[in-house]
Amino acid sequence: MADISALSNWDISSADSLDGMFDECHLLEDISALSSWDVSNVKSMNGMFNNCGSLVDVSGLASWNISQNTSLDFIFKGCDQLEDYPSWFKIEVIRNTDFDSRTRHKIINGLNESFFRTFNLNSFNEDTQLFIVAACNNQPLLAYIADRSNFDFIQEKAVEKVTDEVVLADIAINDHNCDIFNQNGNLKFYFYNRERAFVKIKDHDILVAVAKKMPHMLVNIDQMNRYVLDEESWMDIVIGAQSQEMRVFALAHIKDESSFENIINESNDEEIVMISRHKIGLNDE
Repeated sequence: MADISALSNWDISSADSLDGMFDECHLLEDISALSSWDVSNVKSMNGMFNNCGSLVDVSGLASWNISQNTSLDFIFKGCDQLEDYPSWFKIEVIRNTDFDSRTRHKIINGLNESFFRTFNLNSFNEDTQLFIVAACNNQPLLAYIADRSNFDFIQEKAVEKVTDEVVLADIAINDHNCDIFNQNGNLKFYFYNRERAFVKIKDHDILVAVAKKMPHMLVNIDQMNRYVLDEESWMDIVIGAQSQEMRVFALAHIKDESSFENIINESNDEEIVMISRHKIGLNDE
C-alpha cells in the first residue's frame, strides 16, 4: 500500500483500537491524509505503523489529540528513516520506561529548549527528568534543565554533564537558582549552579569574559588565579567588569605603573581610579 489518500475522510471518532492498522506497509511514504482523523477516543495504537520502513515524515499527525492513556507500544517500530516525531509521541516515550532505550535516547537528544517551553519540564517527575539528563548530550538543553528544573538533584546532575565551556560560561552568568540566607541582617544570595559551572571552566578567554559579565562575584572566584596569569587580562577586567566586587578583585592583581595609568584614564569607577592613583603616588585633585 503506497497511497492512502482515500482514507482522509474516514470517520473513526468511535474507534477504540487502531492496532497494527498499517503493519508491514513497506511502501507507505505519505500519511498526511490521516491528519484530520479524530483519534480522541482511541485507546490503543500498538504497532499501527510497525515496520513502515519507507516513512520519512509523520508531521501530518502533529494535530492528533491523543488521550494520555492511549497505548502506543511499537507504533513506529521499524520506521528507521524517521528523524522526528509528533510531540504527543515524544511525551509518551519520555514518560514511559517501557519504550526501548534506543528510541528514548534518540528522541531525547533531538529535543531543545522550545519543546520544554511548550511542555513544561516540571510536568515530568524527578525520575523522568533524571532519565532525560542521563540520556541527553545536548549541552544548551542541559543548561536549560539546570536552570529550570524544580529538583536540586536534577540541576546538579545537569551541570555535571555540561562539558562545553561556552555553555558553562552561560550558566555561570545567567542561571537563576540560588539559596537566600540572612547574614548579619543582610540578605545574601548563593547561586549554586553558577558556582558549579564556574569551577569547571579552564579556558583563559572564557574566564575573562565571564568575569566581565557576571553581575556579582562568586565564592569560587579564586579559580581564576590558576588560569588568568597576564596583567593585561586583569586590567581588562578592572576596566570592563560589571560588578565592582569583581573590579576590586582584579585590581589586586595589578602591579605595573603603566597598567594603573591605563585604569585611571579608562575606568569610570571613581573608587577604582582613586585606588589606582594612590598606588602610583598621585594625589587626588
